[in-house]
Amino acid sequence: MMGLFLEAWYRKNKDGKVYSYRTIRLFVGVIAFSLPILVVVFSGEPELKSISVSYYSEARNTFVGFLFIVGAFLVSYRGHYTYESVVSVAAGFAAFVVAVAPTACKAIEPSQMCDGVDTTLSKESMHVIAAFIMFGILTYFCLFPFRRKAADREGIYALIRKWIYTSCGVVMILTMVGVLVFRNHYERTIFFAEWIMLWAFGIAWFTAGRIGDEQTENCSRTTKN
Repeated sequence: MMGLFLEAWYRKNKDGKVYSYRTIRLFVGVIAFSLPILVVVFSGEPELKSISVSYYSEARNTFVGFLFIVGAFLVSYRGHYTYESVVSVAAGFAAFVVAVAPTACKAIEPSQMCDGVDTTLSKESMHVIAAFIMFGILTYFCLFPFRRKAADREGIYALIRKWIYTSCGVVMILTMVGVLVFRNHYERTIFFAEWIMLWAFGIAWFTAGRIGDEQTENCSRTTKN
């Protein structure tokens, strides 16, 4: 019994990979889905005007930590072409800037957690620009590299993935436009816009992870062999 356990324990990975990029994509998707919810829960502020303003609350570690995890993955992501690697690195560093250059607190959330707190205009500008760069590049990944990869394959599942990527990218574009149009008409526009874009981003990366599809492909290869 012990011999079987040790044999299984020390068994070498069949594909020779030291990590699963699809699992990492799924993990990033989980972060995208959970971040809007967790910052509300940990901040104790149910009426947050922005996810970014949670920086000034008890949710700071969650907000900054999750952004650094996503940023680290984007910086290390190589893609299939050199330009994909370059834009991914840019998105990763943009995520770092969003995390460490806080948004203006008083201008967004007039509550006790912002009393006596102010943010320089330079940091606020850096935060906004970095956020648009990050979301813009994530939208680009949905509409181009992910869609192209799905288009290279045949079958109903590839068609569904292509449709999902297109839908997520369009939703993110419309949401960013909506922020510019409606941010002065509804005080929680930015919060819900960030929430929608994060979930669209998460759905796209969940789809890109497609562990179930990977297992199906492996079974297919095994059957053929």
